[in-house]
Amino acid sequence: MSADDVHKQIRLLIDNLGNIKDTSGEFLLRLDHGRVIDTKGWHDWEWTHGIGLYGLWKYYTLTNSKTTLDIIKGWFNNRLAEGTTNSINTMAVFLTLAYLYEDAGDRTYLPWLEE
Repeated sequence: MSADDVHKQIRLLIDNLGNIKDTSGEFLLRLDHGRVIDTKGWHDWEWTHGIGLYGLWKYYTLTNSKTTLDIIKGWFNNRLAEGTTNSINTMAVFLTLAYLYEDAGDRTYLPWLEE
């Protein structure tokens, strides 16, 4: 498999990751205290999103892909605007945010990282 083919497959994976949706509600996890977690979609806070974001970050560091960086920044901009609950699972995304802060120096990330 050529390098171009590998990057094409990774771009398809990234596109699928960002556009996957649970249209039936089958993958919603309803916790006893009322929180509902979308365990399939891209637009939530969970450890699975942290793993995806870290994978995107690693790909960005290898390729310097502006598109990949924009996806990461967009996810954080949208999710930080919504806020989160604090649990070990929702903290997984902050590894990537710390790397993003080190790379970009965007001070708006600091309060989230410090907390």
